[in-house]
Amino acid sequence: MRVVVESLLAEQAALLRRGEVRALAARYSADAQIVHSGGVAAGRDEIEAVFAAQFAEGVVLESLNEVGRGDDCVNYRAVLTVGGARIAVAGTFVLRDGEIWRHTTIVTTDS
Repeated sequence: MRVVVESLLAEQAALLRRGEVRALAARYSADAQIVHSGGVAAGRDEIEAVFAAQFAEGVVLESLNEVGRGDDCVNYRAVLTVGGARIAVAGTFVLRDGEIWRHTTIVTTDS
């Protein structure tokens, strides 16, 4: 599956809403990294584990909106419920060779 900036967020949201952990991880390159509040997940196996842990806590995606886009990156804001707590996050996806290469995310508010 080739990932492109124009459809990245819509595809990501659909997979999140369906809880497709393996499909989410498959969108990332072999040397990808997610930098998040829990640290850094490197490679597809660790990235898949991050998504699996979120779904084990009962993650629900409420919204995912683009706030900026370049040739190879997308900035976003999202609202999620994780383990019953509503949180807002902001982040960036960076693509390389049709895969997600870097993904950053930071909690911006607790509700």
